[in-house]
Amino acid sequence: MSNSSNYQLHICLESDSSFSSGAAFGNLIDTDIESDEAGLPIISARRIKGLLRQAGDEMGFTLGADFQNAVNSAFGQAGSEVQNSARFDNASLRESEEVKEWLKFIQSQKGKDHKVSLNKEAVLSFFTTLRSSTAIDPEGVASDKSLRTIRCLKRGLEFVLPLNCTRNQAEVISVCASYLRRGGTSRNRGYGWIHCEVQSADGDSILEDSMNRWFKE
Repeated sequence: MSNSSNYQLHICLESDSSFSSGAAFGNLIDTDIESDEAGLPIISARRIKGLLRQAGDEMGFTLGADFQNAVNSAFGQAGSEVQNSARFDNASLRESEEVKEWLKFIQSQKGKDHKVSLNKEAVLSFFTTLRSSTAIDPEGVASDKSLRTIRCLKRGLEFVLPLNCTRNQAEVISVCASYLRRGGTSRNRGYGWIHCEVQSADGDSILEDSMNRWFKE
């Protein structure tokens, strides 16, 4: 990719959110989330890219063909032989590296203090909460076998997703990110309120430049 630079997409959870992994956890959790080898939650690049692409396509109806072409350049286009689109990595907790160092220290104390027990599930539980729901029949009674439990990321967590793309692509993604407000499972039931912003390698938001480019008077 020519003239590529590193950018970051910052994602702040403004409500409990569930970016489902598509898997369950035993008999306790019907819809689980993804996590890394340490048990720290992650959000897959594929899911975030899909949400941003959908936002871009919706905005393309308003902003016209030029913006839609820019969206296709940033996210890629099915059937195209040439793919020079932006590269997305999985989103990790903003302070994941510091947390991993702390976890390593805790694990190093195992054996010195028999009370130390911090497995992957325990780590993931610290950053998540469980939400249960059930279907109600017309008579107001819970439907048989309809109880479902999902694991949600806690409100207030911040994630960072590394981007490798051109400046033009970063500005398009920034506009899409400003439009994106919800994501994940049950986002139409009060979950999944998010705030997204693209920043440069220096930590500066590029939203103002992006808006000036695409929303000229």
